Amino acid sequence: EIENIRMRGWVSQFIYEEFHPNAEYDVRSTISTFIQSVFSKGSMFFDEHFSEEMKDNIGLSMEPDELREKITGFWEQHFNIRLTDYNYLQLQVDKENGTAQAICTVNYQVQPEKGKRFKKANCQIEVNLTRSNMMDSWWEITQVVTDLF
Repeated sequence: EIENIRMRGWVSQFIYEEFHPNAEYDVRSTISTFIQSVFSKGSMFFDEHFSEEMKDNIGLSMEPDELREKITGFWEQHFNIRLTDYNYLQLQVDKENGTAQAICTVNYQVQPEKGKRFKKANCQIEVNLTRSNMMDSWWEITQVVTDLF
């Protein structure tokens, strides 16, 4: 509820998400940003999407910088990388506990050297997330499990 303040030229605007949160949409959005950044060679790495309590493939603690290095290593193996598409095999969002897990199949193409043809490839990526303590609509990646890097 807000005060009825009327001032010439002023407009009240509200963010729909604050009144009607959609955790599944927020999780999908975070995962989409992550997958697109992995398969866009040289793209920006969004540190704010990763939890300070990240785990590696086997559950040991790791820093987001370590994941960045693994992604950079993947980029360095190829001259060019193109994301074709990705599909969710599984998506579970536990709103009560503030956790989520997704398993995606990713189809992409790689060009080993300049002038060479692109080769089709695919992989599976599991992403575990937790709801941020700062904002309910913000989800942080806590673990990425894949054989890609």
